[in-house]
Amino acid sequence: MSIFQRKQGKGDESRYASPRRQTPQGFQPRLEVLEDRTVPSSFRFFGRPTAGPATHFQVVPPSNAKAGIPSNVAVIALDGANHQATSYTGTVHLDSGDLAATLPTTDYTFTTGDHGQHVFQVTFATTGSQSVTASDIATATITGTASTNVVPAPVVTHFQVVGPTEAATGQLRSVTVYALDASNHVVTNYTGTVHFDNTDTAATPLADYLFTTGDHGRHTFDVTFNTIGAQTVTATDTTTSSITGSATTNVNAPAVATHLGVFASPIARNGKAFTLFVTALDAANKPVPTYAGTVHFATSDPATSGVTLPADYTFTAADQGVKSFAVTLATTGTQSIMVTDNGTPSLTGSASVYVSASRFFGGFNFYDVGRIFSALFHFGF
Repeated sequence: MSIFQRKQGKGDESRYASPRRQTPQGFQPRLEVLEDRTVPSSFRFFGRPTAGPATHFQVVPPSNAKAGIPSNVAVIALDGANHQATSYTGTVHLDSGDLAATLPTTDYTFTTGDHGQHVFQVTFATTGSQSVTASDIATATITGTASTNVVPAPVVTHFQVVGPTEAATGQLRSVTVYALDASNHVVTNYTGTVHFDNTDTAATPLADYLFTTGDHGRHTFDVTFNTIGAQTVTATDTTTSSITGSATTNVNAPAVATHLGVFASPIARNGKAFTLFVTALDAANKPVPTYAGTVHFATSDPATSGVTLPADYTFTAADQGVKSFAVTLATTGTQSIMVTDNGTPSLTGSASVYVSASRFFGGFNFYDVGRIFSALFHFGF
């Protein structure tokens, strides 16, 4: 039977009427009582099968391990069907075919939070195929083993010293030393002692430094150059002099601040603190990170109360020529904030802020923050 019934219209026109739901002749609906209302396991679409008690371990080391460098080895408790035994809380002991390997010093007791899986650190010492075995100390049959290929640890052949290309005399800068192998990969287990030489004899001397395992083959040092010209910092291993590296920095006379850049949100709410940025700039509007002057704050806001200005502030080397302050104004309308160097009154700057009484204005919004940081970026930050 077609799902549409043809209906004759006037003349030769044909129209289609919507079908009517029909029950086949002789069909009688029948209800069947289910004896077992439990959904068969094959129809459970959600969740995982309930795991049984642990019967063995799966040990998962890396396919390749480096001698002398810690490797992660996972131990997973499994039941007879190889499902993860998430409720396992036994105590595990590790052994290795590498008799010189460094294993956990104490046995580990799984917690419910482990969910049947825990990662251990093992440091192999012998190259070649080496095994790791995990065993439950109470049930010897709950065990598992796996092997990994241990390759020789990378050997440090040289240092890479990374320093600034430009610096000003008296400016605190950073130099980083990387311990590298012949392929220029960082050797994370390097623990040698480094000695420094600097062509700038007036620079802040760098003491010898013993790398630790926590350095992971790299360490950063602070240095202050004090002599104009190209200056070279050289790092050398105190035991193996061929392990060395250097970096050259062009040291210039410090820039001289000629004015102060003052940046603030264009709109503030009266009685509500907002942030003011002050940066020392030279004649080319470049920041002067060595600026160490003392600045004083003033405002055009005539209110005798409700106005909060920062106390005089002396810039430090850590400021790198830029500092933020909190300011609160009280009188509505456009107000100015003036910042002046106490020792050099010509070294000054100002910012205008519209002070509103409305609670819908005031403080930073995302536009203001972007505007201020765009300005700071323009000046070299």
